[in-house]
Amino acid sequence: MTPDRVKQIVDKAEARAGQPVNTGRPSKRTPEMEEAIINGLVDGFSLVQICAADNMPNRRTILRWMEDDEAFATRCARAREIQADLMDDKIIQLIDDVNVENASAMRVKLAALQWRAAKLAPKKYGDKQEVEHTGHVVMIAPEASDL
Repeated sequence: MTPDRVKQIVDKAEARAGQPVNTGRPSKRTPEMEEAIINGLVDGFSLVQICAADNMPNRRTILRWMEDDEAFATRCARAREIQADLMDDKIIQLIDDVNVENASAMRVKLAALQWRAAKLAPKKYGDKQEVEHTGHVVMIAPEASDL
């Protein structure tokens, strides 16, 4: 190795000092990609279905993006809440399509859509839980000297 080559390597290393090291493939993440993911969720697609499309990243990649970027994670969570409204719309449409011949199959679909809506937006579509406190109340009578 020539002294000039060594100097080139040292100069390059010094120029890179303090900069993050890029490892692995470059990310395909773009604002357009994020928007496509959000729109897919809003349109009722699962993350697995979205990732199966051409030019979409792996599901784990998207989950890592959510973990690393709170704003993106919040947008995805909001998209899932909106997706619950789509499930509600599908339930109404399903009810309109029920007849004697398909009632059993529709019951299964209805239960699945209700379950999914409840999981995506539990405050809005989940079962309401009432808390009833039943217990013995113990009253301690004051002693005569306390009066």
